[in-house]
Amino acid sequence: MNLPCVCFRLSTPELVRIWREQAGVNHIVLCSSMGGTQADNFLNTIGLKEDGTGGQILMWKRKAEEYLIASGITYTILHPGGLLDKPGGRKVRVS
Repeated sequence: MNLPCVCFRLSTPELVRIWREQAGVNHIVLCSSMGGTQADNFLNTIGLKEDGTGGQILMWKRKAEEYLIASGITYTILHPGGLLDKPGGRKVRVS
C-alpha cells in the first residue's frame, strides 16, 4: 500500500470519527489540493513506480474529500493552487 493512500484515504475516516466522538468537533476544515478530479495531473506521477504502484496523491486526497463529504459532519475543503513558506503579497477575505 502506498503512503498517500495511508495518509489521506485510510486515516481520514479514523480522524473524522475521533474528532466527532471524542473531541466533539462539529466542523472540519480540510486543506487538500487543486487538481483532485484530474487523473492526468502531473502530481499523480510523483512516486509512481514502473509497475504502476505508488503515486496517485491527488486521487487519494480526493477519496479523503469524498469520505468527509459523505460523513455528514459540517466541512470546508480548501483547494490551494500552491502554498509558499514566505509572506503573502495580498490579503484575501473569504466569507
